[in-house]
Amino acid sequence: MTVKLVIASNNPYKTAEMIRILKDYGIESESYQQQLGKLKFPAETTTSFRQNVNTKALFISRKLPAELVLADDSGIVLDACPGQLGVVTSRQLAPYMPHYVEHMLTMVAGKSRHYLMRSFTTIAKNGSIVATGLGTLTGNLAKTPRGLDRDGFDCVLIPEGMSQTLNELSRDEWLKYAHRSKAVRDVLAKAGLLKASNNG
Repeated sequence: MTVKLVIASNNPYKTAEMIRILKDYGIESESYQQQLGKLKFPAETTTSFRQNVNTKALFISRKLPAELVLADDSGIVLDACPGQLGVVTSRQLAPYMPHYVEHMLTMVAGKSRHYLMRSFTTIAKNGSIVATGLGTLTGNLAKTPRGLDRDGFDCVLIPEGMSQTLNELSRDEWLKYAHRSKAVRDVLAKAGLLKASNNG
């Protein structure tokens, strides 16, 4: 049986990354916009990753009841800035686009560079939750963006105990360490979908 997932996101960078991760796990996927066009999602909370990701997945699953819908909600917590970012990471950094990574680096200048990145994933179908997953990554922020692709957090996230950013890792290493890859694998395993992939 061929497994296909629909990505519930209006973020083109996140959608492209999720599609690529799923392909690495042997699963086809596409943006929900291929079927519905761009929709406005319900307002997100400022307190709960899990509630936010469930809301997105359920919203699209009710509009595409025959599809398996995958959503993600991610954020970063900085030791140097307690009470900031976290669940509202994208909203707090939005005013600094496209230079939000550089702004985050100014937030930790002269302070601890340690971070915790968390990604929550949910698969839903026809208005019901099928499974939820979690992926985390801890480490230290690089002092400047590194690697070929400077669009996204990966250019400054150095995993604990390593010297390279996620951007500088091989694809296999990236899949092993990256928070979103871990969260996707976790939810696929819990939903029983890794058995259908080339990596089960």
